[in-house]
Amino acid sequence: SELEFRRVQVEGTFDYDHELVLLNQTRSEMPGVMLATPLLTGDNRAVLVVRGWVPYSGSGLDELTEYRETADAPIVGILQESQNMPGGKPVPVPATPQTEWHYLNIPAIQAQMPYELLPMLVLQMPEDGRAMDAFPLREEPAELLDSQSKETMHMSYAVQWFMFAVILGFGYIQFVIFSERRAARIAAAEQAEASDRHAEMDRTEMDDADLPPMAHSV
Repeated sequence: SELEFRRVQVEGTFDYDHELVLLNQTRSEMPGVMLATPLLTGDNRAVLVVRGWVPYSGSGLDELTEYRETADAPIVGILQESQNMPGGKPVPVPATPQTEWHYLNIPAIQAQMPYELLPMLVLQMPEDGRAMDAFPLREEPAELLDSQSKETMHMSYAVQWFMFAVILGFGYIQFVIFSERRAARIAAAEQAEASDRHAEMDRTEMDDADLPPMAHSV
């Protein structure tokens, strides 16, 4: 999808009654899970936010209540596709609601949710000033870092607001994408600066040409 790895900003309220975990997620050989919590955005809709990694013994979600957070500020994250089984096989819909999942597959999870889910996941990124070892552990995906390294620097600073409703027909969640308009303005400024440098060089060469020839001693 063209939307995958787009930087997004979402606002709402976490619904911990329907929180899920993605199993078999180890860090430094420590067993753990990724917390996936629906964020209610209004109009009976929600987006599944992957809040980060926490250690997990497997005794149930009650041990994870200490990692609950309030969405006091807009959440910044990265859009990711719904997960399928190897080979692109769809994840079977469980007969009963499940809290532990091997794949965060939106269509399968949707069956047990009392509201409509956005068809993509939001991987929450670490907030400015957040300690690197704070639980849930949040990190930028390698794919995002790789793509950013290939972008020009001026593109990485430019953002533009759109509505998910325009692209996905889903609701009122705004998301941020790199703005080509801002990048074009910066590129034009850089080009103008380069033109000024060339003009200055031309003037210098003309001044040198006007100087009288140096006398040579015999």
